[in-house]
Amino acid sequence: MSWPVSLTSMRARVRKRADVVSETARHPDSEIDQYINDAIAELWDKIVEKNKDYRLSQSTISVLSGVAIYDLPLSCYKVRALIYSDGYITSPLKPFRLEDIDHTGNSLTSTVSYLRYRSVGAQIFFDKLPASDATVTLYYTPIAPQYINPSDTVDFINGWDKYVEFKAAGDIECVDKRSDMSTLYQLAEAQLARIRNAANSRDVGEPETVLRRDISIPWYTRTR
Repeated sequence: MSWPVSLTSMRARVRKRADVVSETARHPDSEIDQYINDAIAELWDKIVEKNKDYRLSQSTISVLSGVAIYDLPLSCYKVRALIYSDGYITSPLKPFRLEDIDHTGNSLTSTVSYLRYRSVGAQIFFDKLPASDATVTLYYTPIAPQYINPSDTVDFINGWDKYVEFKAAGDIECVDKRSDMSTLYQLAEAQLARIRNAANSRDVGEPETVLRRDISIPWYTRTR
């Protein structure tokens, strides 16, 4: 089960948990928001580390003949798979290692089985120049959702928002150098252990080799 939590609601929860409800001068909303977003990013990294396919997004790249470098979507965190289609052949692409690249320069290839890719930074590189226009379907792990506006919501699963609440409140207490800050961090770690265990596999009734076509996972940010 998932449910949306707005930034306004999460701020209030964090302030109450850290006992700084009225201390808006010492701890302005912008500071609270940063702690919250940092906690979400940390949680997302832990989830992806445990299950790299916990959420997948899909995009298409229009490949042009003779062009080997393409930008990745701004929301792309980790590339999971590329499917090449030129209207005649549809085939998954395999990544190449830098030590295996042809250092004599890119050459045209009309055979998709010889085309390899590598993601570097915010771009995709092909080891050879595509000989014809094509479409590449990109499957990727998206970046962590982040709050921006007070009305933004993040959909959390099975109480995962508790980790964000505890961790952000602990960061406030750490800044204030309170002696009880370790309690909130311990609560956050307990939540994290539970979340990582649950995130290990969503398809517990199926082998990992099965390719799931449904990539709609309830973990995203909505801006109203």
